[in-house]
Amino acid sequence: MQGEMTRRSLIGHVLGGLVGTVGVVGLGVNQLGARAATGGEPFFAERYQGRWITGGGPQAQVELDRRDRGVHGHHGQPVVTVDGVPLHVMRGADGRYVTSVNHYQSFPTLKAAARAAAESLRGAALEVAA
Repeated sequence: MQGEMTRRSLIGHVLGGLVGTVGVVGLGVNQLGARAATGGEPFFAERYQGRWITGGGPQAQVELDRRDRGVHGHHGQPVVTVDGVPLHVMRGADGRYVTSVNHYQSFPTLKAAARAAAESLRGAALEVAA
């Protein structure tokens, strides 16, 4: 019987593999949750193609308040500005970001979304919708 696969040992191997898979998936979900719980992305501020872009996850709001004279985002939402004007940013279910300027493209980070918006504006002013 040694070396022979029995039904019981086959079921044990299959269940063991499933438990391992669930553990790996659970770890990935836990890491995504940790990123969301800590506010997502760190604050950034840089000059990009002649535009001053700032932003970050919700924890960056304090820094934006100090630098951009009180630009406020919705509670718990990421905030991005282009030359001090708020850029509407939404986070998709996949964790990527879309903006009101590049609505049909998604970006892996807020900084990438802000840079793409600055490129798309091509020197035009970003205006706040009334």
